[in-house]
Amino acid sequence: MKLIDFEGNWSIERRIEDHLSDTVSHFLGTAQIGGDGYKEIGKMVLANGNEFESSRSYLWSDCDEGIEIRFEDGRPFHIMVPSGQSSAHHWCDPDQYDVEYDFQSKQDWTATWKVKGPRKDYVMISRYRKQS
Repeated sequence: MKLIDFEGNWSIERRIEDHLSDTVSHFLGTAQIGGDGYKEIGKMVLANGNEFESSRSYLWSDCDEGIEIRFEDGRPFHIMVPSGQSSAHHWCDPDQYDVEYDFQSKQDWTATWKVKGPRKDYVMISRYRKQS
């Protein structure tokens, strides 16, 4: 799959399991992917019931290995290999970010991030479904 296969709108369901606080938070929203960008917006519901709007953006571009994902300011993040199951890693001192992708189909895929550091220990599972 190439970047063009992701273009359009996606629904996102995200579960964040924080092992330090033994809590679970949720995010429901949408992602718009097109051109060179990924933009998501939605509602974060924390374990204590507090809710707020949340958003983030990344730069996406095709590369030989798959899709290169960069932070909004252009710094490198990781390369996503959109085929079957794949993984990627990112060190952001002092934290380690590891992702496992599962591309069940062009219309349905998940990203499971495991994040560990001195003040972080969580798993974030995001499920993406293509909107028609």
